[in-house]
Parts: sequence; structure tokens; C-alpha cells
Amino acid sequence: AAGFLGADISYEGRPLREAHRKHPIMGGQFARRKKILQDVLEEMGVSEEVRDAWLAHTEKLRGQITGDAGSDCDPELALKRALEGQD
Repeated sequence: AAGFLGADISYEGRPLREAHRKHPIMGGQFARRKKILQDVLEEMGVSEEVRDAWLAHTEKLRGQITGDAGSDCDPELALKRALEGQD
């Protein structure tokens, strides 16, 4: 986040897809986290331009975090993914 906002900091962690692979993050969970981010950015008075860019960037990362394109959250599928990730 700091690097995205212009700080001279680069991400040195694992690739996002790899870091999130074992977690069964559903589309609804991704959407909820994005909404919380939006609410916090608004509450903190972040400019609309920065807020929109950050939220758009977050949406571009969706495919690396969850395979779900929409905002659905299927608890049975989440359980299946969780059990598969234990291998």
C-alpha cells in the first residue's frame, strides 16, 4: 500500500497468489474487505482521486486473491477449498 501511494518502499513478500492460495477467500469476503477499505479511506478524508485509484488497484488484484469474479460467498465451497488447502 505504501509503495502504491508513492513511498519509496517495495513489497518483498511472497507473490500475492501464493500467499493467499491456502486461504479459501470467497468473492463476498473480498468485496467486504474492499468496502471496509473504502469506508476507512472516506473516514480518513483521503482524496477521491487517491481513493478511487486505490480501490481500482485493489480490484485488479482480485484474481490473485480469489478465483471468484463476483461477490458471492458459498460456505460449502469455502469449506471444500479450506480442506484442499491442508494438503
